[in-house]
Amino acid sequence: MGNVAFRSGSKIRWNEEKNNFDNSSANNLIIPKYNNGWSLPSL
Repeated sequence: MGNVAFRSGSKIRWNEEKNNFDNSSANNLIIPKYNNGWSLPSL
């Protein structure tokens, strides 16, 4: 969370009900971006 706050440049708070941050730029940092069409399989 410290790295996400530092990289987003703002204070962040975790929303336990939604399992994400209250800041959209911080949420973009916790979602991995895969290259060349690769993705993790979903269960």
